[in-house]
Amino acid sequence: MKFNVLSVGLVSVFTFAGCARESSELYRISVSPGDSLEAVRDRVRAVPASNRVHGVEVILAPGTYALERTLLLEARDSGATNAPVVWRAADPKNRPRLVGGVEIPRARFRTVDDPALLGRLDPPARGRVLVADISSCGFVQPYGPDSPLELHATPSLPDVFVNGRRIPSANYPAEGWCEIAEIVDKGSAYGEHSVEQARKLGILKPDEVLRGGTFRYREDRPAVWRDPVMIECFWAFDWRSTVIWTKEIDAKGKTMTMRCPHQYGIKMGNPRPRRWRAINVFEELSRPATYVVDAAKGLLYLNPPDGPFASVGICCRKDPLVLLSGAHDIVFSDIDFGRSWTSGVEMKSVRRVTIERAEFREQRTWAVRGTDVRDVTIRTCHMTETGDGGFFLAGGDRRTLTPGNNLIIDCLLENWGSLRSHCGYGIRFEGCGNNALHNVIRNANGYVVTYKQNEGLFAYNVVSNTTW
Repeated sequence: MKFNVLSVGLVSVFTFAGCARESSELYRISVSPGDSLEAVRDRVRAVPASNRVHGVEVILAPGTYALERTLLLEARDSGATNAPVVWRAADPKNRPRLVGGVEIPRARFRTVDDPALLGRLDPPARGRVLVADISSCGFVQPYGPDSPLELHATPSLPDVFVNGRRIPSANYPAEGWCEIAEIVDKGSAYGEHSVEQARKLGILKPDEVLRGGTFRYREDRPAVWRDPVMIECFWAFDWRSTVIWTKEIDAKGKTMTMRCPHQYGIKMGNPRPRRWRAINVFEELSRPATYVVDAAKGLLYLNPPDGPFASVGICCRKDPLVLLSGAHDIVFSDIDFGRSWTSGVEMKSVRRVTIERAEFREQRTWAVRGTDVRDVTIRTCHMTETGDGGFFLAGGDRRTLTPGNNLIIDCLLENWGSLRSHCGYGIRFEGCGNNALHNVIRNANGYVVTYKQNEGLFAYNVVSNTTW
């Protein structure tokens, strides 16, 4: 891609100590890796509002900026009409990168030597699997083995990165899916209703105790699993998977009984057979570059990739890298957004925000997620390897047909939904008058675009190698 670079005159550099003096010139603040972006934001706040009409630039030197907390930008961090606050790269050819989570040094890992644990591992993994305490990283298991309901989301595990790349949890099978051999008991079913509504409608009896379904499997491997495991399965339809913990595994009879029911029960549906896999299983740590989390004890078990590594990155806090709340007239230019356990950029009630020439990679949910947003432009960006979807913008009013005027243009979207087995969205619009133009959208197992809006335009986009 080719970009035009504009030179701006009348540039002054100021160091702020307390309140900034008034000036009729553009304010520029230079930032280096290791500097606190929250402190830099506070320096922007020190610029008198009367001077924002002349513009403010925050210039980030090349390198990685590790964010311990979300960078929050509010109305007081905004620019003025035609004079936005611009966060940009010092060198567009060597862009800075914002990343979340924490780094666990290699020295904090020790080799697993507990005989009871070693006995649960296949011989090739013994002496190779490492363990570290992650209790201080802030991970809380939101969906534990005693949960009374299924999980309609990606498995609730931390994201783990080694040598800058996300690695998978230890699953069975390591690739692909197993198939249900026989449905023994479909379990309770309540459809699209809540449990309370289903009882009122007579779908469930008032005193009925919800029971999980039971199915028979063909494989021998589950016989070695000691703990309850999470099962992801397309329980009734091949377009919808959820996660349910096991209640009991009968290795002799080769049956699994689930802790709670699937809302439709277990049934062959369309098409058959049903597919399932087990997630985060300690005994499956035989494969290099996999991990298992023991949430109750706050431990991370790692079978590392071949070769050295200096640290392991962990993302487990439900905070975006950047949150704009009530902000307006802000531009991000030539800045990349890396790993986070939610979105790269989240926006709430914002106006006139532009993100241009950025890469979004390895966010757990969305690259960008905006609600009640107007005049937001995402231009010439690259989105890849997100766990859920790409760009989600909700703005405009369907009742009055007031347009949101949000625009996604000249972007490359690919490989989204890497942590979902179905229904990830490359682009999602809600509201009215939001448009996607001249984008390349490719290489994903999910929806290209979904509209819950009026008067939107999806035009001149090149779509290839997607399933929806």
